[in-house]
Amino acid sequence: MKYLIFLLLFSANLFASQLKIEPSANEWLTLIDKGEYATSWQGTSERFQKLVNEKQWQTALEQVRFPLGKLINRTLVEVTEHTKLPGMPDGRYKVFQFNTQYENKSQSIETLSMVFIDSNWQTIGYFIK
Repeated sequence: MKYLIFLLLFSANLFASQLKIEPSANEWLTLIDKGEYATSWQGTSERFQKLVNEKQWQTALEQVRFPLGKLINRTLVEVTEHTKLPGMPDGRYKVFQFNTQYENKSQSIETLSMVFIDSNWQTIGYFIK
């Protein structure tokens, strides 16, 4: 019985920690959905900003995200935690995957990668497939 209680508490704690950061991911994605690309760039990590300047980011999203049209539905499918990601220093990372439906694309997968820096989750990658 003790093991079952521990497992339930551990599972509840893990689920709660995922819920704490999901709002950060959703807030950032909402900026993209609203077409606030410059503001979304400000929510990216310093490392990301050194690789992609604000104008490049805005141009890329205008070419890729804008043609998809309005968001119809976004469902969180998976959240994975990592301490290492390719090309990144060791750290605390979360990768979110969403099944997403847009006005002009009925089925896609969005992947949002975030890093925990200075008590905040910051975007380090965003892909639409």
